[in-house]
Amino acid sequence: MAKIITVISQKGGTGKTTTVQNLTAGIARQGKKALAIDLDQQRNLTLAMDGDVNKKNIVEVLIKSATASDAIQKTLQGDLIRASKDLAKANLLLNEPGKEYRLKEQIKELDYDFILIDTPPTLDILTINALTACNSVLIPQRADIFSLEGFIDLFNFIKPVKEYYNKEISFEGVFFTQYNERTSQTKTFSKMFKDISEQFKVPLLKTKIRNCTALQESQALRKSIYEHAPKSNASNDYTELLNEILNGGTENGN
Repeated sequence: MAKIITVISQKGGTGKTTTVQNLTAGIARQGKKALAIDLDQQRNLTLAMDGDVNKKNIVEVLIKSATASDAIQKTLQGDLIRASKDLAKANLLLNEPGKEYRLKEQIKELDYDFILIDTPPTLDILTINALTACNSVLIPQRADIFSLEGFIDLFNFIKPVKEYYNKEISFEGVFFTQYNERTSQTKTFSKMFKDISEQFKVPLLKTKIRNCTALQESQALRKSIYEHAPKSNASNDYTELLNEILNGGTENGN
């Protein structure tokens, strides 16, 4: 059975898409079967993975006009189910009883080692579908006040989803992106995140994704960080993050 990881953060700009893209590519590079699902109407993951916009998309899967298998396309970075602008109308399109389970139903028979879901920054029916379908949740955050407040709101959103739709949700962990350890603000909020993660019993992963322009460059070129800058800090950091996830995470790491 696939390990299904929903990558989620209430605040935009925390690296959700970058994380799904490079973890998918890193898993594929290890010879495992990886699928990325783009649930964000902005379609950044689809663009970053150089997805074919003429293929079936996730909206068609959710409304059952196509199967998940129909929508899977191969890319150099791993397999992908692309997004569509029609995700903006998800609350209108998904309006039947059981709408929270639609993604779970459609992907449950797929044969993958890992499925990674990129979510929108809004907490809506798409996010509920992603949480209902997954085994675990991975939360990228910046070490700042806005991300800290968003993390608390996010946890309060996940709690009832776990209670009513998916009791099997576990927390893969929270980790920092765009990290600059030299600033006093980073150190302050890192400590605050550690305290909050302990309070909510969410593992704080050891890996920190450092600031690196190569990440933006790689996405503009529609390549993974491993293709574009294999010796960069970002490449090393995402390899470390992947290894930490594969090894089960580290509870409340420093």
